[in-house]
Amino acid sequence: MKCPSLTNLLDYLRGHLRADERVAIREHISRGCPSCQENQRWLEEVLRLTSEDKSFTFPEEVIQKVIAEFKDRSTPFRSPLRQLFTRLIFDSLTSQQPANVRFDPAIGGAVAERQMLFQSEDYDIDLRFEQAAGPGVEEMVGQVLPRQQRAQDLIGFSAQLFQGEVEVDHAQIDARGIFKFAGVLSGIYDLKIQVPEGEIYVRGMATAHAP
Repeated sequence: MKCPSLTNLLDYLRGHLRADERVAIREHISRGCPSCQENQRWLEEVLRLTSEDKSFTFPEEVIQKVIAEFKDRSTPFRSPLRQLFTRLIFDSLTSQQPANVRFDPAIGGAVAERQMLFQSEDYDIDLRFEQAAGPGVEEMVGQVLPRQQRAQDLIGFSAQLFQGEVEVDHAQIDARGIFKFAGVLSGIYDLKIQVPEGEIYVRGMATAHAP
């Protein structure tokens, strides 16, 4: 069932509903609906306070007014972002076949020292590591390629580079779905990419010269 209204939830707590209606609401709450569980806790507290206050009796219209005000001020529950995990399709260090990737040549003419292709539902993620200014330092270039929409739709979204729980760097995605990290120390990283549907995760990604 859909979430009950605050009035129905109040009637449920006060025992004013039919047996089948009480069962339906009880089963809905027991499935873990966070919005209804929070409303239930709040209404139980209201009923407890009104029952303990012996100075006067709260009229029914007063209780309904309080509920209406709470409903106007409450914010809807938002589901957490979807986590989209990837699978490795190609790695130039382990495959003898040329990489079937779709980088724009304008990014740079040098051949990548390591190139990988990942897939996650409706996205391809191309990653390339190249030697940078010094030993043990690399440049990472990535491209997010949607299969169901345009790359321009990703403008304003970001990519984040992590080592463990620490964010090492972050970058914006441009109109071609491209993002870059300069001066990346050789090692193993996790990558998180924001997309309209949620967050794409690439776990345990080794750079070209990772020890």
